[in-house]
Amino acid sequence: MRNGELKIFFKDFVNLAPEYRGPWKLVNRVLDKGFLTISPAELARLLETGVKKYVLSLIENIKVNYEQLPESFYMVIEEVSRTWSQIKSNFASIRGKIEVEKIPGLFPPCIQSLIDSLKAGKNLPHSARFALASFLLNIGYSVDEVLEVFSFSPDFREDLARYQIEHIAGLRGSRTKYSPYKCDNMRSLGLCRWQCRGIRHPLQFFFRAVRGRKPEVKEVG
Repeated sequence: MRNGELKIFFKDFVNLAPEYRGPWKLVNRVLDKGFLTISPAELARLLETGVKKYVLSLIENIKVNYEQLPESFYMVIEEVSRTWSQIKSNFASIRGKIEVEKIPGLFPPCIQSLIDSLKAGKNLPHSARFALASFLLNIGYSVDEVLEVFSFSPDFREDLARYQIEHIAGLRGSRTKYSPYKCDNMRSLGLCRWQCRGIRHPLQFFFRAVRGRKPEVKEVG
């Protein structure tokens, strides 16, 4: 660190970059003797990616002697499997209900606002596109269905949009499927001006609304 600037060697930057486009592409940075300048926020993002890669490498290298696992472990696995199967079954019925009956008001106001902006021909910033794509993917939309939503964008390019959506879906890059921002993060990014009673995450709003318990919404700014 020098004069308030953070420097990182280009190999470390490339290895830790969370994605390979925009400011994360090395070709878009200024190199000085193999080093480039990064902001504190970029450093935090690089460290986050590094920690994820390290934890994943530890998991991949774990060696388990399955013969030594207690019977209770397998009982827990079976219970988790049964519960997950039930959740998937319930979600499938919810997803079908959305498509067939076109129920209004299921999306939290922040997400609906982003969709309305797209349909009005407005360009969304990167954070908004990530929030919208990750939300739709996590409630069961396919990559093609999310693409259809983003096709309203004035600068829509199917090849680029597909790549970005597949990355968020965990089909490219680190193969990590991303979750939408929490409500606090949405507000800090300027993507939400509402208070939804008892809600801390957009997905929480959605699943409550689907079950007929739509949260109380108040616009605050």
